[in-house]
Amino acid sequence: MSGVSRLDRRTFLRGAGLTALLGATGAEKASATGRALSRFAREPYDFDAPFDRVGTDCTKWDGAIAEFGDRIEVGMGIADMDFPAPPGVTRALAERCAHENWGYLRMPASYIEAIVAWNERRYGLSIDPDTIELTTGVHAALIAAMHAFVPPGSRVLLTTPVYSGFYGDIRFTRTVAEESPMQLVDGRYRIDFEDFEQRARRANVFILCNPQNPTGNVWSPEDLTRMGEICLEHRVVVLADEIHCDFVTSGNRYTPFASLPRRDIVDNSLTFKAASKTFSLSAMKTGWYFSTNPDLLERVRSHTRADLSTLGVVATEAALREGDDWLDQLVPYLDANHSFAEAYIRDNVP
Repeated sequence: MSGVSRLDRRTFLRGAGLTALLGATGAEKASATGRALSRFAREPYDFDAPFDRVGTDCTKWDGAIAEFGDRIEVGMGIADMDFPAPPGVTRALAERCAHENWGYLRMPASYIEAIVAWNERRYGLSIDPDTIELTTGVHAALIAAMHAFVPPGSRVLLTTPVYSGFYGDIRFTRTVAEESPMQLVDGRYRIDFEDFEQRARRANVFILCNPQNPTGNVWSPEDLTRMGEICLEHRVVVLADEIHCDFVTSGNRYTPFASLPRRDIVDNSLTFKAASKTFSLSAMKTGWYFSTNPDLLERVRSHTRADLSTLGVVATEAALREGDDWLDQLVPYLDANHSFAEAYIRDNVP
């Protein structure tokens, strides 16, 4: 890991004239929806402070070292960040641990309230709390939905390239990937809607990745609506995985699938989310899904079993309630990291 310091991120940012470090100054920032956040950060966070995770059995570093040896300079094998969690998360966990009893947990109503408030506050998305189902992560929820709608041997529509983890869910449910390759035009991926519709005719569900992993596409309302129209026409249920929505980069705007104006399109979908990527809480194993369609919701609920841990609930609720300032500073920092990585690879890697 010693090689990380040689990359000299700060020198690059100064030389490039980038202002993406504004999060650390408490300056006014724009949210992923494009709405200005007029409040100022309560405290600055130093994301440049070294944070060594080696020796903690983390997948990102210890897993890679076990497989490739200890001469790794940059860990890029998994979507996992090398920052301490937001202070409110650590504080909430410490307070709960001080109780020193780990009996059965009665799910607090405040947890659902925090999920509803986060989506309303960040994205203007109103969710009926009675439609939220808790799960042990997005994968478990997607598998429940595939059990509900996709009999073994039938097809799951994907726009590719796409997140490799979906293929594990497909193997687990003994279903088949129906891949619609996207077109690479002028350096950007776009959907081949003719091919998409042909493949939709023989699929049961479409796993929509919004924003898209790994291409980075932040789908426009027009693209989402067209995908939704095709799926509705061919009786394909949309499973919208929106776990990366909090990381939309500068100049882009995330549109929740559930916010589309056409009710019939939205009613043909379920949305899956978690705070695990946003706040580095993946080990806490918490997530949720929701839908405006009671029938779809009930069918997936019948396949859902969520054994949530007390600490996972405590950490996630604290992040959703207290993590805004931390995230508002983190996103422009990650934008700068993206620019730095792109420039470094272009200049130094054959």
